[in-house]
Amino acid sequence: MTFDYNSLNIQINKLPTKSLYVDNRHLNIYEVVATHNKLPVSRIAITLPINLNDDLGTNLLLFDLEVFPPRPKPFVSHQKTNETYRNLGINSHLIKFTNAHYSNFFNSPLYSDMIFSKETHRTQTNLVCQPGKMVWQKLEKEGVAQYIPFTNNNNELVDRWVMLSK
Repeated sequence: MTFDYNSLNIQINKLPTKSLYVDNRHLNIYEVVATHNKLPVSRIAITLPINLNDDLGTNLLLFDLEVFPPRPKPFVSHQKTNETYRNLGINSHLIKFTNAHYSNFFNSPLYSDMIFSKETHRTQTNLVCQPGKMVWQKLEKEGVAQYIPFTNNNNELVDRWVMLSK
């Protein structure tokens, strides 16, 4: 089944929809919602770190420290698609659309989250694990995202992607 992405109504917020304080860090959340025939189909949340803290490993993850002042790396912290619309490429379309819209606003491309959901769901043929990770793998295959693994504070290699400017 093919889907006409032009039939989506995408709402992008220029102001944060939520602010959080976690581990001495201020985070702004920007929600992006796609609707089809006035029904919510897919949503993603973009998290923008606002301040550095004492954890150098996390600062390397969340900020480009090679520029001054350090530039935040906005990341897709949540992805969810209505079950009826799964496997139609809507989430990857939403991420590409959002990256194009926000890259100038944030002065940075979007990054993937590194803690992918352990959520699983059944398709007609098999069990699909970590659907969010699969979206980023698809974006990489399309040539619009680059895989950039990150070594965390425990010296473990963790999957991460960054959107390319196209």
